[in-house]
Amino acid sequence: MSIQEALEQAIEQQQTSGRVWLYSNYHCNLACKYCLTSSNPRSPQRSLQPDQMIEAASQAQQLGFRTIGVTGGEPFLQPNMPQTLNRLAELLPTIVLTNGTLFIKQQIKAQLDWLSHPNLQVQLSIDDSTEELHDRHRGQGTFNRAMHSIPLLLEHGVQVRISSTRVFDTPEDAKRETNMLKNWVSSIGLKPEDIVVRTMVRRGQAEAYTLGINAESKEFPADLTLTRMGAYLSPFGPTVQHGRVQTELLLTRTVLPLKIPVQNFLQ
Repeated sequence: MSIQEALEQAIEQQQTSGRVWLYSNYHCNLACKYCLTSSNPRSPQRSLQPDQMIEAASQAQQLGFRTIGVTGGEPFLQPNMPQTLNRLAELLPTIVLTNGTLFIKQQIKAQLDWLSHPNLQVQLSIDDSTEELHDRHRGQGTFNRAMHSIPLLLEHGVQVRISSTRVFDTPEDAKRETNMLKNWVSSIGLKPEDIVVRTMVRRGQAEAYTLGINAESKEFPADLTLTRMGAYLSPFGPTVQHGRVQTELLLTRTVLPLKIPVQNFLQ
């Protein structure tokens, strides 16, 4: 069986979503209390270069992957990230995860038209409809800065999504809060389906603050994940705890050619 056939089978059997995640970098302008990568302004950058990201996406397309995800750190700290994302979206549908606080900066604002590609979504991390809960974990003023970015992005034709990272006491609480958040995003010009509610996991910086739920590695979603340090089984794999990048889900130190980590991923 070829790699392409094995990957198609894994996707059909829902063993993976068919998305390749790219950790563009590990540094960030914020220092969120539950960050998987323990990112902050002083973190080592550990960056994938734009040509590496584009080559990875090109090879992913050839092998039969369905989508690309870009995360960090804060991806928009990387120079010319909007142009890089546009090129990725030319190859495969792409989503980028961001804290949403940098779009008001003139250098990035001047590049926003690059983000209007129909195959590109920009997902802002906004945890609640009010600043109290959001700022508690992400820093004072971060809610308002992220919220100011939404009309700016929409004005430039960018597809915007929101993610909320939470901990719920009961399934009923989760359902109630999710419905509330869907109503909220509808009120600010987005669609109810433009929000994803994620469970906070006690991994990375969240461990230091005793936040989130405990989860075993086998519970993490299996999507091929590429970083400067190597390829991982899941986007939860290359997290940082106690200052060290975790390796229990490391597939291979080789990232490109992509077929090498893919072969290990499919085993």
